Amino acid sequence: MNRWASVRRFSACLALLLATACAAPRVQLAGRVVHDGDPLTDAEVTVEALADGQRATVHTDSEGVYRFPRLLPGSYRLSATTSGVPVLGSRSGKNPILLAAGQNQWIGLQAVPRSEPAFRPLPSTPDGFGSVSGTVRFNNAPAAGAVVDLYLDDHGLRGPGFRQSFPAGADGLYVLDEVPEGAYYVVARRRASGTVAGPLVAGDLYGEALANPVPVRSRQETLLDVHLVRKERDDDPNADRLPALGATLRGVVVDGAGTPVPGLYVFAYRNRVVGHGMPDFRTLPGGPDGSFALSLGEGGLFYVGAREHAGGSPQPGEWFGFYEGSADHGITVRRDQQVEGVRIVVRKVLE
Repeated sequence: MNRWASVRRFSACLALLLATACAAPRVQLAGRVVHDGDPLTDAEVTVEALADGQRATVHTDSEGVYRFPRLLPGSYRLSATTSGVPVLGSRSGKNPILLAAGQNQWIGLQAVPRSEPAFRPLPSTPDGFGSVSGTVRFNNAPAAGAVVDLYLDDHGLRGPGFRQSFPAGADGLYVLDEVPEGAYYVVARRRASGTVAGPLVAGDLYGEALANPVPVRSRQETLLDVHLVRKERDDDPNADRLPALGATLRGVVVDGAGTPVPGLYVFAYRNRVVGHGMPDFRTLPGGPDGSFALSLGEGGLFYVGAREHAGGSPQPGEWFGFYEGSADHGITVRRDQQVEGVRIVVRKVLE
């Protein structure tokens, strides 16, 4: 092959690579930034890709709407700032967010007052430990019954935290004593059901401290108020609107006799040791024939099961069980793969 033929071949390969890159699937992320139901104009909204740290910023329009029209699929951290009131994170504390190929997303952001931590001495506390306390508020009124969790990092902010407070009283006060010195992510929730575990549903209240991560100092009390907003709608975890491209499991939940069991949550953990934390992915309650469809984002190895309730430890009499197609209940799903015929066997706990 002569020199010019080599050059032409290289040019053709380069053109093909560029065309392939340009043809990579794109996802639109949009939403509305509001405060007390009113739109916030010219709020600055930022997404940061977890894979490489690349950032993009847009401003809201006169209706408070922001729009990123051409993001690559992947995981992003979403944040916003305004000239007046700061903005709470993404819906239900789901930050980072996963943008799956072929699935545009709408994520609303709500603004709340910002509380900065203050500190006062705690001479009776052991060296190396401090405490966190304050008031949980909704619409500036005490939020009785709210529970505050401390997390070691901000990877999801779901499930029980490193430490969890007792439900706040009528005055909205919470206290977390003898917390090791360090920095923590503070999240408060109040479920209308009165429970302290499980996914939030429409009407529940939640809030992340805008000062996160919050410092805890040796022999000092960190004073911090946390403001809540109301969850406006249930999040569909893609059981009924699967992305056009993405790892997906489809199958049925049955009992030991092979009879379909309706209305159960199907869950997937990346960690082989399935603990008390929230799963990485889950469905809404399954159909009347026990069928389910579970989207798993970009795929990987997951440990899969099903249960009757979505939060807390399994209770006596609750339907609970695992995928039995492998000894450790694990199943590997590639990105863009649709796995059919998955069978999960459940039984009543302690029966």
